[in-house]
Amino acid sequence: HAHHDLPILLAGRGGGTIRSGQSLEFKQETPLCNLFVSLADRMGAKVDQFGDSTGRLEAIAQTTESGPRQFPPDQNLIWKKKA
Repeated sequence: HAHHDLPILLAGRGGGTIRSGQSLEFKQETPLCNLFVSLADRMGAKVDQFGDSTGRLEAIAQTTESGPRQFPPDQNLIWKKKA
């Protein structure tokens, strides 16, 4: 079974830590486990790696511990649309 180009829907805002109202498309080689690592961060479970992850998806983050986040370009993000 192919596991590429899977549509993933996140419901909720992760207690205000996930930026909502957007549609994102990442490079095909971006592992889904990068999302899982990013979601673990939002739950307070700091992990360096999960499965085949290569990093975090900064494009979904709303805030940091010190407040609103300024976002550098996510290296894996190729398309973004505000809803």
